[in-house]
Amino acid sequence: MENIEAIITACVLFVTLVALSAIKRTPSDINKSKISPAPQLKPPKTEEPKRNLASLDIVESAKIAQQTIKSFNPDELLEVSDFIPKSEIMEALQGLHERLRPTYEYNLIKHYENKLQIKNVAKEEIASQVNRCMEQGFEGILKLEELQGLFGDGIEKNVGRTISKRRSWSEISGKD
Repeated sequence: MENIEAIITACVLFVTLVALSAIKRTPSDINKSKISPAPQLKPPKTEEPKRNLASLDIVESAKIAQQTIKSFNPDELLEVSDFIPKSEIMEALQGLHERLRPTYEYNLIKHYENKLQIKNVAKEEIASQVNRCMEQGFEGILKLEELQGLFGDGIEKNVGRTISKRRSWSEISGKD
């Protein structure tokens, strides 16, 4: 009987020790254990219906491009053009133009909201329109008079030679 009492006492002590060790666990101990926390449930995503925004016609997009390139500063390129090889001028110009993308997006969104009365236009909805306006705007930038000297063999304004009245027609033709 003494053995049984000793075994019972040992079991009680063991259960007590296990219980005490569980109580003394810290949050870091709990994280180390293999018990994973209950997964948190997220509400299901509700997708907004996609709208098919009307594409702008070429004149409307050109007006937005024209409005946007007013904020383009050609002096930014002209100031450093001596340090850029002629072969990389176009790349530099494209990089400066790309900085105007947020302005194109803003102007397009305002156009849809103010003129077409379409609210909450997302950038994703107008991505193709932005690209179209940017192409038109870049064409306008290429035609800026301030930049014409950067492109090497650009269009010369005076192709012919000046007419001088040093000799008469009869002197030129050799008929006297």
